[in-house]
Amino acid sequence: MRNKLKYLTCRRAPIKPQAFIDQIKPVVLGWVNYFKHTNAREAFVRLQGFINNRFRRYLTYRSKGRGFGWQNHPNSKLYTMGMFYIGSGMIKYPEKVAQDL
Repeated sequence: MRNKLKYLTCRRAPIKPQAFIDQIKPVVLGWVNYFKHTNAREAFVRLQGFINNRFRRYLTYRSKGRGFGWQNHPNSKLYTMGMFYIGSGMIKYPEKVAQDL
């Protein structure tokens, strides 16, 4: 999954931040929906960290900064910019399964 995201994203991509998010969201959503029935909590957490770091590096490069951008772009700022969070209702259960839960 990481290799696919690396291929889709580039720090030097001349696109807007919302286009960056829209580009990776369907890929991640498909992966999450495929593995949602397994015990993949650790994989989801690590993938979320990877996505956040990748987006943070993109924003830092875009603003001509150095480093990883932890101070200028904390996670809370990334989420307000539209970055999705895998654990926040991104996993959608079908109507029948949701009733059984």
